[in-house]
Amino acid sequence: ASKYFETLSLANQLTSSYASSRFGRAKFMAFYQPYIVKPGFRTAHLGVRDRIQAAPYLFDVSSVYDGLGMSVYTDPVHVEQGAKNVMGEKIGEIVAEELQRAGHAIEQ
Repeated sequence: ASKYFETLSLANQLTSSYASSRFGRAKFMAFYQPYIVKPGFRTAHLGVRDRIQAAPYLFDVSSVYDGLGMSVYTDPVHVEQGAKNVMGEKIGEIVAEELQRAGHAIEQ
């Protein structure tokens, strides 16, 4: 889990080092997505979820499919199109909230 957070921190540093004359500094956003958590990985998964709060650029969407059931998964990490649509909506909401928080107008 430490390597995961180290990699994300480096990606955040790299992204924020780029600036645009029109939009200012880029904002890095990462999403901890759902997957089928095997019993041997449960402790690490919960540890990652606990540490997410300390990274302002990391958003925990790992529970988005919880109400959809296991049948949305086609393998441990991939899902059917309907679940992808649900995730797209959730990520869109988060991005819109972050843009509004940064003072950007959002058209619906």
